[in-house]
Amino acid sequence: MSCLLVACGNSVTEDELYGYAKNIIEVEVAQEHDLGNIEINPKAFTTFIDKGNGYWTVEGQVFDDFGNGADYTIEFYFESDQYEYQWEIIPR
Repeated sequence: MSCLLVACGNSVTEDELYGYAKNIIEVEVAQEHDLGNIEINPKAFTTFIDKGNGYWTVEGQVFDDFGNGADYTIEFYFESDQYEYQWEIIPR
């Protein structure tokens, strides 16, 4: 696995970013907004954008049990062994 980001000695891979995104959307956002079971699209269909200096954008699609879809964007900022994020879901 290649290292995609080195910030203050911390490295993040696409697999880790995808895991964070999956947890944020499928667990936190789903519970906070009472969306039921939702699932983000596979990693192969997810976009990872390195904005430099610890900033990353992860973009993809999310679907519910009924096949309804939405686009999502998560902005990450990594510093040391912690990260902050903001998310947005845009229904289609």
